[in-house]
Amino acid sequence: MSLSKCPACDGKVSTSALTCPHCGHPLWTKNIARLRRPFAARLKSLRSIGGFCLAVIFLSPLVWFSDSALRFLALAPFGSDAQSALPLSLFTYAFVHPHLTFLFWSLISIFLVGLILEPRIGSRTTLFIILGGILIPGIVWMVFGEGEALITGSSGVFHAMVGGVVALWQRLGSKLSLPERILIWIIVAWAALGTISAILSPLITWTSIAGIPVGYGIALAFSPPFRAPIEDITKKGTS
Repeated sequence: MSLSKCPACDGKVSTSALTCPHCGHPLWTKNIARLRRPFAARLKSLRSIGGFCLAVIFLSPLVWFSDSALRFLALAPFGSDAQSALPLSLFTYAFVHPHLTFLFWSLISIFLVGLILEPRIGSRTTLFIILGGILIPGIVWMVFGEGEALITGSSGVFHAMVGGVVALWQRLGSKLSLPERILIWIIVAWAALGTISAILSPLITWTSIAGIPVGYGIALAFSPPFRAPIEDITKKGTS
């Protein structure tokens, strides 16, 4: 746990403390100022997340007015008679969302996770997580899916990024700023709600959740902050 001095009594306090445990002096403003990357800089660093979201926005409308386009770009299980364009659809299914509400919540979810993940682990590692979150859940669906059901959407990518956030929390812990930790709890709660929805659509949901261990493993294997002191990484920026 990192320690600093209280400006009022010079007592040692945690850098994540909201008030001094010795004199009660408020430390909220100081800790907010310790945010390692200003919000605007974080937005500029979202290269992989930004590119993915733009591709989703561009491709999703293709399936809103054409059932044939939906069947072509969505992913079907092995042995299905559905007209799915394998191997192309193993990638394209994650970029198309047949409903505007589905598209909106997917983009918001991925943006929130990306806001904390990509500035910390770099754009290259984030791109690996995105690709893993597309391919592995897609393969799980192709192997274990049944009937003529088709899947679309970026839920696998979201859950892979959640796995990356879990790895980030595990390895950095108290070195994360207070706003980062608050955002992580929001992300975990959001993912938990998705897990609960498995009751309604178990196979599709658990197919997406297969992305969690993928993102976790990629984050541990390739993230620069896990191989160097955090102070060095925050000075160098994203990879």
